[in-house]
Amino acid sequence: MNRLKPHIFKSLPDAHFHLGVQLIKVKVHAILGLKQIIGQSEAQISIQEGSSLQDLLLLMVERWGTELSSRLFDSDGTGLLPHNRIMVNGRDLAFLDGVMTALHDQDEIHIIPPVAGG
Repeated sequence: MNRLKPHIFKSLPDAHFHLGVQLIKVKVHAILGLKQIIGQSEAQISIQEGSSLQDLLLLMVERWGTELSSRLFDSDGTGLLPHNRIMVNGRDLAFLDGVMTALHDQDEIHIIPPVAGG
């Protein structure tokens, strides 16, 4: 199960190097309701080198607030909602290290909420 460890993660400005901290840039793709929350279909985000997907998701919640949090996490904020698909470079988290998947410079993350219709 993808359980998140609660912790505070500080936002870092968009740069590759800041105050002695090496940063990487990742691209997050969002559709449907998530796109509306983020305000765009793609967001380039700088995050500290060595960060995991968990760190990125927590940074995104810090940046875009509780509306994003309620779409990604269960009610106590410690687990991912199972109906969302999150992929790193086209590979589903189920086949990686879950939320602990290490991120690298230029990785692409797709967050795909459930789609209904017919």
